[in-house]
Amino acid sequence: MAPRQGLGERMQYVVESSALATEVDECVVVLNVDNGSYFNMRDVSAEIWRKLTEPCTLDTLCSHLATIYAAPDAQIRADTERFVAELEHRKLIKRIG
Repeated sequence: MAPRQGLGERMQYVVESSALATEVDECVVVLNVDNGSYFNMRDVSAEIWRKLTEPCTLDTLCSHLATIYAAPDAQIRADTERFVAELEHRKLIKRIG
């Protein structure tokens, strides 16, 4: 499956400075201080968030998730692309590079 435009292997993503996060039990709770919205993430979404605290490509995210979860690579890729796009839309992460 070819990556969607903007989600290529060279594009890196990282958490926005306006997104503050903390871990509560096994969840990651994220607050967007610019608009006051908050999000609870667990399991796969929390793992993605943790990886995005440092600049990371979509390929790196997918490879990391494939070592943890027993799912087809194509499914991991599709789900990760959707989640990363949602985080970017909500201004919790940004593209760099």
